[in-house]
Amino acid sequence: MAHPAVLEAAVIGLPHSRWSERPVAYVVLRAAHEGGATAKDIVAFLRGQVARWWLPDEIRFVAEIPKTSVGKFDKKRLRAEAAPIAERPTDAAASAVDAAASAVDAAASAVDAAASAVDAAASAQA
Repeated sequence: MAHPAVLEAAVIGLPHSRWSERPVAYVVLRAAHEGGATAKDIVAFLRGQVARWWLPDEIRFVAEIPKTSVGKFDKKRLRAEAAPIAERPTDAAASAVDAAASAVDAAASAVDAAASAVDAAASAQA
């Protein structure tokens, strides 16, 4: 909430297929800044202040953050009502590349085993 355009902000963790869970920030902008601050602005502001893996995957702008009866942010309600993270194609692509690399490694091992068997058979006949 140190960003000059941010009135309130709450961060929750949401399920992620590759990282198990990733942060998503819910942000209420000050009336004077509505429409002026972007998600990129806020992430750029945070970049020098928090570890890279703490940076939110998404910044979701809301009119208000739900609060409990004592005025604290109701993160349980935020999680219950949250839409899933819109995972970047690079995350899905990285998983697909990892799977393909594993398949290639397995195929290469099978080819090596077959070549060894052929060599052994050739040696036995000689």
